Amino acid sequence: MKKQPIVLLLTLWALNSPAQNYISDSLMSIYVESGIADQKFIPEGKSKNDVKVGKWIDYTFEFMYTYQQNDEIVDASFEHLLIQSTGKYSNGLKSDMWRFNAIEEGTFKKYHIADVTFKEGKKDGPITLYYSSGEKAATGNYNNELLHGTFTVFYKTGEVASRFNIVDDRIQGILTYFYRTGEKKASLHYTTGIRSGEYTVYYKNGLIKTKKHYVNDTLQGEATQYYPSGGIQEKAIYKNGEFQSWKYYYESGQLWVHKEYKDGRYYNILELYDSSGNPLDHGTLKDGTGTVKYYTEDAKVYFIRTFEDGRIINEERFD
Repeated sequence: MKKQPIVLLLTLWALNSPAQNYISDSLMSIYVESGIADQKFIPEGKSKNDVKVGKWIDYTFEFMYTYQQNDEIVDASFEHLLIQSTGKYSNGLKSDMWRFNAIEEGTFKKYHIADVTFKEGKKDGPITLYYSSGEKAATGNYNNELLHGTFTVFYKTGEVASRFNIVDDRIQGILTYFYRTGEKKASLHYTTGIRSGEYTVYYKNGLIKTKKHYVNDTLQGEATQYYPSGGIQEKAIYKNGEFQSWKYYYESGQLWVHKEYKDGRYYNILELYDSSGNPLDHGTLKDGTGTVKYYTEDAKVYFIRTFEDGRIINEERFD
């Protein structure tokens, strides 16, 4: 994501748009034509001299990220949702804490998804996001409409899943991921919202699992994968995000295979060995065209692929 503001990773809400006469939206038009909008989505509140005051309920359609969790993975998906927002107006401007509920299509069931603080109509102060099942998903802070300060994402069970700093809607510094049990899982450096610097993934025991390097949001240079024991498993060279070469090692440290890539395509096998260091027949691949033999750790061929100009055109598997 090049120069993508962090607000896109959290929410993209036009929170100051009341649906007094319904939002101009193709989805809302379906509810208007069916009459459902007149039954369910009427903004409620008081006005004084045509200026909103006191408690109000508004309805909007908004694009936003909603949080989900599968096992140890916390993710967010970008969705277009019908939103009910409840809060207070002061002299026609949103103020204090507003509650946001997503309304499920068809059933119209409401899910609490966010609490956002407003000052004089602008997002300014704490924000809390929620999983659809009700658990806290993330916390942060707005400063004059821009996310600013520490942002924390949580597992459904309450443990910290990731933490990072935001400056004017963009990640700045180290984004750190954690295992549910508290150990560091990964760290990635950002400069003004762009991946820039080292990306490191860790095993639970603290040893490094993966180390890569980004320049201007693109993989560059050496990328290394390690066995749980600490030895090198894979080593790749990137240039502008594309493979240049790739090495794979036995856990003993012996080189298994050394591949060459060109324009991101499999081009040549430079070296291929068994676990004792003896050369193996790699097939006929040369300059992106020919066959490649794939071996098990005990040097048995289990797979043959045929390439043409670096692309797979046929596969044959052996028991």
